[in-house]
Amino acid sequence: TSKRTDKMNSPKVSICIPVYNAEKYIGRCIESIQHQSMNDIEIIIINDCTLDKSMDIVRQFARDDNRIKIIEHDINLGPMIARRTGYSSAKGEFITFCDSDDTFPNGALDALYKQAINEDADIVSGIIEYVPICGKRYHWKNRLSYGTNKIATFRSLLKEEFAHNLCSRLFRKELLQNHDYETYEHATNGEDAMLFEQVVDNASKIVTVDYIVYEYWQNISSSSQVRLKDQALKSIARANAISVKIISKYPELQNCLDERISKSFWAFKLANYDIDKYFSEAGLSKYCSLNSLFKYQKFSNILRILFKLTYLKTINRSAC
Repeated sequence: TSKRTDKMNSPKVSICIPVYNAEKYIGRCIESIQHQSMNDIEIIIINDCTLDKSMDIVRQFARDDNRIKIIEHDINLGPMIARRTGYSSAKGEFITFCDSDDTFPNGALDALYKQAINEDADIVSGIIEYVPICGKRYHWKNRLSYGTNKIATFRSLLKEEFAHNLCSRLFRKELLQNHDYETYEHATNGEDAMLFEQVVDNASKIVTVDYIVYEYWQNISSSSQVRLKDQALKSIARANAISVKIISKYPELQNCLDERISKSFWAFKLANYDIDKYFSEAGLSKYCSLNSLFKYQKFSNILRILFKLTYLKTINRSAC
């Protein structure tokens, strides 16, 4: 009886929002959630020791909306730990995530929740609409062509038809709270993939809904818009290492996994990053040699990468 009562009293969805220096955007973010057609929600704001007036704005909203719950960090720990703080205390049947500078279109939570219930799914993923500062909006890929179990989902991730993001998705509460996932302080690049792949590995059924459920706003000051520093490169290498640790358990996915990790390495190499040492430190040195390029990549990719490597060497010589 107590379990049934707890479920009846719990909200349908908990939304976890880490906040750090977001005073320009946090009001827009919260309003988009308040205007959802679903009212039975919990809004969890995690103050990751923001240095600006973000929390003054949050507290103003909280005074008028008792669905808003504020959790304070004593020190800044980064988004991965802040999300863990949020989902660990969530009361909703399902949990989702939102970055403080993004928004939900109206009806998003309803669409995700209804699909979760109808399909008895552990994870439901909707469409992300990318909102650039200039230019047209476009949608991120959101397909599961190979099936709804975890191995099929990993294949879709490796084939890059399904993104690694946490936002735009509902997760059954128990999937997050009943497992101890690897999380890292100050992981600001690849942190979504680190958690998402661990969660998928414990899921039974993952489905999609053909509905725009999340608006990702371009923010030129965000960590994804600046030249990457050592900590970010280390985080990216760690994310790839977690992929190898999890997906290597499934032999039928090994070729796809090798190709994707190799592709990630060469993408950063071609962007003039010294990624070799971070991959090696993460136990991924087998992907760092020129021989690995020929071993793991398709012929068309090999030609493209070799051409760009030659071009980079020419540019670097000219600069000297």
